Amino acid sequence: MCRAGVNAYAFTCGLAWAAAAVVTGYGPQRPGDPHYARAISAGRQGLPEGERMLRQLVDRPESPDIVRATAAFGLGKYAEAAIEYEASFRLRPDPALLYNCAQSYRLAVDRARAIELYRNYLRLYGDAPNAEDARKHLGNLELAAAAER
Repeated sequence: MCRAGVNAYAFTCGLAWAAAAVVTGYGPQRPGDPHYARAISAGRQGLPEGERMLRQLVDRPESPDIVRATAAFGLGKYAEAAIEYEASFRLRPDPALLYNCAQSYRLAVDRARAIELYRNYLRLYGDAPNAEDARKHLGNLELAAAAER
């Protein structure tokens, strides 16, 4: 089932951004590519074909990393999404990719990596629109980590 209720920038509100990132990174004409936005939108809306379409994107090695990441996140495969977002960020340092990576690690319950990435995000992009959300998540993760010690 698709995880449309979980806040990942590219999945919930960044379809245009994700589509633009694919065009910027891979060019406008990619013969044989599925229509990424259609699949992500179907998953986001919880349409019956959405899960199948997202799985196809995740399983397709030719899909751009940002597409695989966004599709994996939508399917609730957060550890897989985190790896793909991180790979994408290394190629194209974009605040949304780093934020989504931190979100994915948090949801995959990799607290240490999520804390590290939220800190990096706030250090690099502390004025970004979702910086306050990152601070909140970071604070909650740090409290949980302290309680375990």
